[in-house]
Amino acid sequence: MSKYFYANAVQILAVALISLLLIPLAHAKPLPTQMTGAIILKLMQLEASSDTSNTLNILVINDPSLAKYLSSKVGTKVGKMTLTQVWQDTAPSQKTPNIIYINTNKQLEKTMAYAKGIKALTISNDLNLAKSGVVLFIYDDEGLPGIALNIDASKRMGYKWDAKILEISKAIQ
Repeated sequence: MSKYFYANAVQILAVALISLLLIPLAHAKPLPTQMTGAIILKLMQLEASSDTSNTLNILVINDPSLAKYLSSKVGTKVGKMTLTQVWQDTAPSQKTPNIIYINTNKQLEKTMAYAKGIKALTISNDLNLAKSGVVLFIYDDEGLPGIALNIDASKRMGYKWDAKILEISKAIQ
């Protein structure tokens, strides 16, 4: 009976190890486009310092489907703001985005410097970009929407969040 127990224990351990190896793959999958877009618009209602502007402009980098979805929402009220414009990959030089959604690490330093210079909120689906100073993350957390807030980056950029976001997000630094 001990041989039988040992064989089962080895099988259970093997399954557990394989499951642990597959967990990061679950985190690599982004949320569906419509869910990501809806969450972005909802979360902007919880950022108090953006209420000083009555327009909301979004630059979406490397995610054409999200840019298309958000473009379909132009004219929508977002708190005290109205979604006015959505650009894909580059914003016109005479216009300034309030949000930059980053779905790539290409030219990340340049993008982050641009965002900092114009005080744009940076959002991504890749938690690995927290080290680069991205502020807000919307991601697939094992099949459910996950929201993470980079506290240090948020403070450096001067964002003032409603306490509700702290209740629904994971704080990262």
